[in-house]
Amino acid sequence: MYTLVLVLLSFTALLAASPGSQRIIGGQDVQIEKVPWQVSLQVDGQHFCGGSIYNESFIVTAAHCVDKYPAENLAIRAGSSYKNNGGVLVQVAATKFHEKYNKRRGENDVAVIRLANPLPIGDNIQPITLAEEEPAEGSPALSTGWGATRIGIFGGRYPDKLQGVNIKIENRQKCKWTSLWSMLDDDLCAGVVGHAHCFGDSGGPLVVEKTLVGISSRTGNAFCLSPGYYVSVAKFRPWILKAFIEV
Repeated sequence: MYTLVLVLLSFTALLAASPGSQRIIGGQDVQIEKVPWQVSLQVDGQHFCGGSIYNESFIVTAAHCVDKYPAENLAIRAGSSYKNNGGVLVQVAATKFHEKYNKRRGENDVAVIRLANPLPIGDNIQPITLAEEEPAEGSPALSTGWGATRIGIFGGRYPDKLQGVNIKIENRQKCKWTSLWSMLDDDLCAGVVGHAHCFGDSGGPLVVEKTLVGISSRTGNAFCLSPGYYVSVAKFRPWILKAFIEV
């Protein structure tokens, strides 16, 4: 046990010293006008997940972001690079997560949100198209969010300003080798070592050519330093469109 603690402390020190750990695990500041579909999902006024704008009334996110909270405790902030101010804050009217969502395994980790009032669509608030096909392996992608920029055994560092990381769609077999967690059939894997989404980015977008291809679901390991898993939007597109009607 003592040896394990020493190893973890050394690893934490390495993270703290690494230039790449200063942002969304290898990312950089992003202005909201570059990714106007991004929203912050908040519970009781605190950011805890991301989401993507489908239209002025609906948001796409992860099931594990909404399964524990009543709608009246939730709101989204749109149109701002900052999670705590700017843009507009809109109350959530209702949520619906996949009926076969398995929290333990992370299966079917997809949900939709209906807003109490419509978003004011403009330069900083824009919908994003849902993917109809999965992106090809090696496709350049962008993952954004307000998740941890540094993780250690004593906690993480979370930014006020939106972060983004340029990554690529990874080979499924390679991801199975580099990840501590199981990869599901409905997952996309994206990232490179030292560049990935992290805790607090959940529910947020993985975008290829301004199309929503993935929903941030699970990290590749506890320190967010290997490629992570995203729900494949193409595979769940029929469910998402049906859920917009039912929620």
